[in-house]
Amino acid sequence: MRLTKRQWIMFSFFIIYFATIMLLFALTGYIEYLLSNIAVILFLAALYLENSPSSSYVVVLSTIMEVVSLFFGIIENPGIMLTFFGILELVKVVAMGYFAYAYFKVGFRRQNVFIPIVVLSGLLGLYYLFTMIQTMMSIYSFNILNITIITLISLKDLALPAAIITFTFFKRKQSNYLDY
Repeated sequence: MRLTKRQWIMFSFFIIYFATIMLLFALTGYIEYLLSNIAVILFLAALYLENSPSSSYVVVLSTIMEVVSLFFGIIENPGIMLTFFGILELVKVVAMGYFAYAYFKVGFRRQNVFIPIVVLSGLLGLYYLFTMIQTMMSIYSFNILNITIITLISLKDLALPAAIITFTFFKRKQSNYLDY
């Protein structure tokens, strides 16, 4: 099976996310951390396996899993939506929802779907990028394990918005040089 460049890029995002989750699970032994990120892992895996007939269903299913997770988080602690973290989670779920709608139903060429996907994912990605830069600048310890974990967590946070934006632009363009 020969992979396209788009699939290699999505595979890279999937590996970054999955490897970080597995490393943190191995270091902490906290199973809830692994289970709470399974929806995003499925989302990125479906983007990697885009030629599969069920990948669009997996994208929609993982988006629904994220919505339900956010909903139960709001029921558990209603004040979370008043915090910046709650707003970021809402932006992530809305961006994933628009993406799943475009991936499953209408395609990426319509402006009323394309613009919200790029804007919401771009804002999320910019926030994670600035957070990564700020965190890297505030490291006082030169312990290689700490620096590696912080870098991997930052890259993990950037993987979802970057994958959504990259896939959206590639699908919108549908260039021939991406599919050989």
